[in-house]
Amino acid sequence: MGASAEECRANIRTTINLLQSLGFIINFSKSHLIPSSRCKYLGFTFDSIEQSISIPPSCRKKLWHLTRNLAQKFTCAIREFASLIGSLVSVCPAVQYGLLYTKALEREKFLALVNNNEDYTKFMRLPSHLQADFSSILNDINQSNGIRSGKFDREIFSDASLNGWGASCGELRTHGWWSKSDLALHINALELKAAFNGLRCFTSDLHDCDILLRIDSTTALAYINKYGSIQFPHLSAIAREIWQWCEIRNIFIFASYVSSLENSIADAESRISDPDTEWSLSNEAFIKLSNIFGPFDLNLFASLINNKCEAYVSWFPDLGSIAIDAFTLSRKEVNFYAFPPFILLSRVLRKIVEDKATGTVVIPWWPSQAWFPLFCRLLLSKPLVLSPNRSLLSSPFRDQHPSWRTFPWGSGDYPGGIRGPFSAIGRNSSFTCFLVRDHN
Repeated sequence: MGASAEECRANIRTTINLLQSLGFIINFSKSHLIPSSRCKYLGFTFDSIEQSISIPPSCRKKLWHLTRNLAQKFTCAIREFASLIGSLVSVCPAVQYGLLYTKALEREKFLALVNNNEDYTKFMRLPSHLQADFSSILNDINQSNGIRSGKFDREIFSDASLNGWGASCGELRTHGWWSKSDLALHINALELKAAFNGLRCFTSDLHDCDILLRIDSTTALAYINKYGSIQFPHLSAIAREIWQWCEIRNIFIFASYVSSLENSIADAESRISDPDTEWSLSNEAFIKLSNIFGPFDLNLFASLINNKCEAYVSWFPDLGSIAIDAFTLSRKEVNFYAFPPFILLSRVLRKIVEDKATGTVVIPWWPSQAWFPLFCRLLLSKPLVLSPNRSLLSSPFRDQHPSWRTFPWGSGDYPGGIRGPFSAIGRNSSFTCFLVRDHN
């Protein structure tokens, strides 16, 4: 290789002289000695201008027809199916994400051989769920794969514990907790999920790039770099989800091992105890509010595990949040829903005034608090009182709020003459509710 044709010729002469001086016999009839930006080597077409590897047209056409013909069948010989898989795997260096869609095929071949005593002459049924993989393969065959430089745009560390997951990228760090269904998973599955969570948190704004994942689990590392396996479908399903997320954004990832000592930040983040900041209204109570005042455009002060709206703003980098830190956003053009930590209520009300915003807020009925007079001035309607009960507040970490019985009640006549422990601020209600608005 060379920066120009003349430099390439000089490199060829130097290489020939060196090899011949060492006693090697060069087969010139099989050698390509004329500089070119495209050449065929080991069955692939290399392009130094596009920096890509592709399947030669004749091979691509043959492989496309083989795949399409088999995809149209309901049954086939195991040998025929295995032959197609071998052909597909052989061209994967030239097909980006190619291995991703061969794993499901390999799994079916493996099961068919197990059920037929390893007899390749037996016939197997082609399940309908393979059609999606066949379609992806037919589409990917026409694409090329990039020649990678080994440089990565971002480096993400991740780790998992039985408590939660953690991740870091440069100076940024984040964490989260497992749901009840996640806690039933094996630690290897949690490590894969932790890597995926870190990837989504720190690269959701990227596309057409390479990302380095640093993981201290060799199993998770292998499942990512090999696009899954045939033995453990639950782990392969997570690996497949990771790669399909990357495929949509044309992101290439590579997982590299890091010792637990070097992964200390992500490890510490994964072990953060669940706080008492994840409380939210129960789904039943929220539905009641939403029916009256919704639909809501945005959920403020939320997280992945307690958000009530598809679009939400979190405290720190989060998998699905559209932004971080609700105090940095203008709320003027949205009908927001918020259940902020009580200690922040003064700031929340001031922010509503500054933004001239209108939305729904859940607060404790605490008339003695310094923010309460401002709250009363911002009301647009009567307060909707949600009477205390064991299930009014929900948390993924607690069965019930430890103080659900002791929240204070209002002691005077407030808008609408309502007294109660919790009030939901809402819009256009002929019912008891209140709405915050811009302060004139």
